[in-house]
Amino acid sequence: MLAILNEIEEKFFLQKMNSETWSITEIVEHVLLVEKGIVGNLKQLGATTKSTFDHPPSTEKVIEESASRAFKASAPAPFVPKGIFQTKAQTIAAFTKHRNTIEQFVQDTTLDLKAIAFPHPRLGMYNGENWLTFMQGHCQRHIEQIRLVKQALE
Repeated sequence: MLAILNEIEEKFFLQKMNSETWSITEIVEHVLLVEKGIVGNLKQLGATTKSTFDHPPSTEKVIEESASRAFKASAPAPFVPKGIFQTKAQTIAAFTKHRNTIEQFVQDTTLDLKAIAFPHPRLGMYNGENWLTFMQGHCQRHIEQIRLVKQALE
């Protein structure tokens, strides 16, 4: 994500292809909201419950499903961006800080990620490891979206 953000000119960060689409800053904000929600759920559920989820999807399937741009989906209300970033620098700084937080969580967690499960509204039940993989694919999906926005605006 940082590679593509760094190569985009400042003037494109707040522009939209049309009134129905998100700007680049809003796409990044959405990714952050989703990932914060996932980690929050993992922490909350890991502290209170243990699931029995015997047949999680493969890493490949999770990446394929989460990265695919073959379908259009509307983000649930908690994950709709509010336009909090106003510059390229703000956007990149927030993403970098957030990504460092996620990496620290992954390195430090003592949660049994295989024993934590909750459903994705469209893709089905995922355990904690699936959710971490989902974050990779979801980010890739939105990198492709950013590329499309960039191409349309140039």
